[in-house]
Amino acid sequence: MTDKIEEVYIGDKLSGKYVNAGLWAIKSGGVARLMGRGHNIKRCVDVTEILKRKLNNPETNIEIWTEEYMDKKTKNLLKVSVIAIEITGTIKNEDE
Repeated sequence: MTDKIEEVYIGDKLSGKYVNAGLWAIKSGGVARLMGRGHNIKRCVDVTEILKRKLNNPETNIEIWTEEYMDKKTKNLLKVSVIAIEITGTIKNEDE
């Protein structure tokens, strides 16, 4: 298994979609990097916790920072919090 990092950007879809994407990323690359910005940070953490229950020996690494961007409508400089959670482990069998 390689340690290729597959990024999953968390948005407004149902959490199950991101869980499946995370499982696919772990299965194909070994490491899933879940990225959430602003109000999607909570969903990013929730998806991580669901993934942890589906993995044997899950390991996580969390980074948090702030990004600045220019609002196109108001031309104001805005700041938004960002979280990146790397998760890896082996996927549990359905029997476990």
